[in-house]
Amino acid sequence: GDYDFSKNDQDDDTDGTNLVTSFNPRYVNICNYAESAGDVGIRVTTKHFDHCQRRFLEFINNAEVSDDQVVDPESGGSAYDRFKNPFEVICRMAQQSGIMGIQVASEELLACQQELVHIASMNKSASRG
Repeated sequence: GDYDFSKNDQDDDTDGTNLVTSFNPRYVNICNYAESAGDVGIRVTTKHFDHCQRRFLEFINNAEVSDDQVVDPESGGSAYDRFKNPFEVICRMAQQSGIMGIQVASEELLACQQELVHIASMNKSASRG
């Protein structure tokens, strides 16, 4: 059937879920690296997910972002559980922002993953010495 483009404006939850699903493998990777990097990994992930949300909020609202608009990670549990809310919020906002938004989310998640991989490799070489 024909795709109804007018539906694009509404916040369609099913679409948000699709992005959550398609970005999930990278999200799982990020969480695994964050766990293995310990506190530093959690800090790095928090920083990236915070920054990414702010980019979207500024773009969507066309206004300054206040701290209470940003979804913080949970304080305990696995990295996967901690960052689940911010991750899903990012996916929903990316979906709302169209192709550009998906690209931004993809870039941000990749940047986060790369920084964590770098920390992990530093830790490995440090523990060898």
